[in-house]
Amino acid sequence: MTLLEPLPDLEEIRALNPDGTELLGSRCDSCGSGFFPRRQLCFECGADALRDVELGHRGVLYSYSRVELSSARPTPYTLGYVDLDNGVRVLADISVPEDLLVPDLPVALTTDPAGKWSFAPAVNPAEETDEN
Repeated sequence: MTLLEPLPDLEEIRALNPDGTELLGSRCDSCGSGFFPRRQLCFECGADALRDVELGHRGVLYSYSRVELSSARPTPYTLGYVDLDNGVRVLADISVPEDLLVPDLPVALTTDPAGKWSFAPAVNPAEETDEN
């Protein structure tokens, strides 16, 4: 029996810019709908006039589920929907201690040294300034 290997993180889903790491997605020029991952066809209006856009790195946790059984990757892990500040909803790994998981939790994109990305509790920008 061969177990499926987890999909590698794709470099095109992240961008490094002066503000940090962001997700890359698509926005439809016809109806304005946003998507992640990037698409070539709009799921809302069927147009093919989509352009790549940076989706930002902050949002709120809409919902989540803890996965206890998987043939594709080590368990347990948490998946959740994050509503980004620009209105795009993303399904992503959630790196939040279980006792802190609540809907509407402010989260921010984070990466580990291996380049794997997930969302973790957002740090208050004022606290970031105080530490620097």
